[in-house]
Amino acid sequence: MSISMKEINSKKWTDFDLFNQVPTSIAVIDKKYMIVDANKKFVETFGAWEGKRCFEVYKHRKRKCPHCFASKTFIDGKTRVSEEERRDLEGNLRYSLVHISPYRDSSGEITHIIEMSTDVTERARIQKEYRTIFDNVPCYITVINRNFEVVNSNRHFQNTFGKDAGKYCFDIYKKRKEICEKCPAKMVFKDGRTHHSLQEGYDKKGHKVIYMVTTTPYSKEDRQVNYVIEMAIDITETFLLEDRLKETLEFQQITIDNAIDGIIASNRDGIINIYNPSAKNLIKYPKTKVLGKMSEKEIYPSEFLKELERNDGAVMLREGEITDRKGNSIPIVFSGTRLRKDDQDVGKVMFFQDLSKIKQLENEMLEAERLAAVGQTVAGLAHGIKNVLMGLEGGMYVVNSGMKRDNNELVKQGWGMLENNIEKISSFVKEFLSFSRGTALKVELTRPYFMATDIVDLYKDTIERSGIVFSTELQEDIAEAPMDPHGIHTCLANLVSNAIDACLMSTRKKPKITFSLFEKNDTICYEIKDNGCGMDYEVKKKVFTSFFTTKGSGQGTGLGLLVTRKMVNAHGGKVSFKSTLGKGSVFALEFPRNRLPSPIEEKDRS
Repeated sequence: MSISMKEINSKKWTDFDLFNQVPTSIAVIDKKYMIVDANKKFVETFGAWEGKRCFEVYKHRKRKCPHCFASKTFIDGKTRVSEEERRDLEGNLRYSLVHISPYRDSSGEITHIIEMSTDVTERARIQKEYRTIFDNVPCYITVINRNFEVVNSNRHFQNTFGKDAGKYCFDIYKKRKEICEKCPAKMVFKDGRTHHSLQEGYDKKGHKVIYMVTTTPYSKEDRQVNYVIEMAIDITETFLLEDRLKETLEFQQITIDNAIDGIIASNRDGIINIYNPSAKNLIKYPKTKVLGKMSEKEIYPSEFLKELERNDGAVMLREGEITDRKGNSIPIVFSGTRLRKDDQDVGKVMFFQDLSKIKQLENEMLEAERLAAVGQTVAGLAHGIKNVLMGLEGGMYVVNSGMKRDNNELVKQGWGMLENNIEKISSFVKEFLSFSRGTALKVELTRPYFMATDIVDLYKDTIERSGIVFSTELQEDIAEAPMDPHGIHTCLANLVSNAIDACLMSTRKKPKITFSLFEKNDTICYEIKDNGCGMDYEVKKKVFTSFFTTKGSGQGTGLGLLVTRKMVNAHGGKVSFKSTLGKGSVFALEFPRNRLPSPIEEKDRS
């Protein structure tokens, strides 16, 4: 026979003050899930319960929970413990640790369920935060027991190495069948201290993983470490980057060491820290005395440092000098720049080439040109004298014929021929002697623009009277240069005079001469262009090879262009031309600044 609910209340709960005093919510629920009684803590937490079912009060639901532990206890009579989410009287979500126990009547039938709920909301919150942190920290975290089994691990570890329940750490990390020789967890179990080590393992896809491990005791009982927590930071990418960086640095070093150019670099303090073999072979300083010891001012050419002070970017000088260990000056072409990072100077670098052999070849070439000019002069002289001798022989023949015939007119005619040719050979020999002997250069700092305007003033009226259009394109701001102004004046006069003759010999209705002056790549250029008669292939071949003239008998010796080339060569320059028959010619004089003579040297030479 079952007892009434009223009797239960009076005998089991109501008579005991403990029912309302315990800090735990207690509810009595019947088989229809109606709450038939509840204590004071329950009311304070969940509110009024009379006439309500448990799921209405706890979950604010209208139907029984899908996973109702009370219904299971009604069936099997087992006591259960679970963690549940419930809503308090204000509707806030709370976590409760719930103990469910059956209540049996005198016949042993389960008539009610007693639920005791302990609020664990704060603990659940802390656990959730802990798990969130545990799972989301950017490193691998595992908890390992004394059997080296992984009993817990975070999400990052599981994503990389896979699930770990019941597996050994050496199996998960390294795909091994036995404990590692230098196991950091083993060392912690042995001495209870924290240990650090670098390890290599394999992820779940078989890819190598390199990680830095810290192992430390997780819990101790009676001074014995029962669990070890292992934290590992993946440094695989760092190692790969280090390897790539190492390869890059090695490649750069090999490139620097094998460069044909000399390379010297200094740091922000001006101390040399790069000095390649090509630089060493040139200036002879041993590496041990240069790297990290010598100042840039002891090695860099002074003009290089001056240029860097004047320029923020890269600088290049076609020619300079560097001093070797013995104090010898070596001609070089060099370039370089300041090294900058975040708008801050961090050093300087210079690249340079030895010009000694090139200088030697240039001197040899100039000497060969001089010898060739001499040979051409001798050949031209012989050809010219031959022509004059033929004229003399003709005059003598006429004189002899007149004397034999007693013909004074014929004698007078022949004698005139002789006088004309004697005067011609005299002028020819004088001009040749002047050419062959030459004149010592009188070098001084001269404005190229002023030399050009002198030529314009000299020929302007003559050209205009000849009906030729004369235009000029003269760059005025060209800096002074060491030249022989009289010699360059002669060269320009020869070329302008030739251009006038070419225009007069042309059939053009509007002959034109253009005189230009400009500087490009540290080279001063004079250019005389005409649209006159031009030259054919045969004439162009003879321009610089003999005493050749196109001005007709008695109009020239053919020395003008030879004199011009000789003077230009003496200045370290060159003469070039382009010409097309019937269209005109362009003659250019080019003077690289780094090959111009020095006024002091010429003065000393004289």
